[in-house]
Amino acid sequence: DVTLTMECVASVRECLDHLVDFFVDVILLDLSLPDVHGIGAISQVAQSVPHVPIIVLTNISGWASMVQCAEAGGRDYLVKKGLDADTFFRSVYYAYERKQVEDRLRQSQAVYQSLVEHLPVGIFRKDTNGRYEFVNQAFCDALGYDEKQIKRRGDGALFIDQDAETLHAEETEILRSRETTEIERTLRTAHGKEFDAQLIKIPLFDAEEEE
Repeated sequence: DVTLTMECVASVRECLDHLVDFFVDVILLDLSLPDVHGIGAISQVAQSVPHVPIIVLTNISGWASMVQCAEAGGRDYLVKKGLDADTFFRSVYYAYERKQVEDRLRQSQAVYQSLVEHLPVGIFRKDTNGRYEFVNQAFCDALGYDEKQIKRRGDGALFIDQDAETLHAEETEILRSRETTEIERTLRTAHGKEFDAQLIKIPLFDAEEEE
């Protein structure tokens, strides 16, 4: 059994004011409200509460409208004409269930991020082009750069040429072999800082790449 409690407001402005003081699990948004019409209403509400699923209610059908609503932040799209109770409740229930999963995922990611950020060892993650996607503070301290100077850049911008070429060759082989590798070496950054490093590199693949 599922119990729904619904609060109704008559405009986008009232909706935004209500969301300041009250927590909601799902938003049913009619696109024919008097103050903001159409896609603009979705964008305003989605920006205000980005993690709350929005189910759009409209009289307009068609793929073009569905795509526009999705791009603006709508989670589901229900055409009022011919809408039955089963379809309505199923849409609300699925939106609620997805939100619970996403909330738990965000919480676990936040815990992971906090733990990794405060570990006393340097941790980084690169994309397949060798650009740094994530670095923690210990890694920044070891290199003598801040996060903004490292992220989205490759080793060629951070280390002397010889070290950058060596790191690139190692990681190319690691991706090819799919084997975790442990390496000890002395590295020198482009601004002249030299330090000894024990590098443990682990290749990460998504589910499709593993098959």
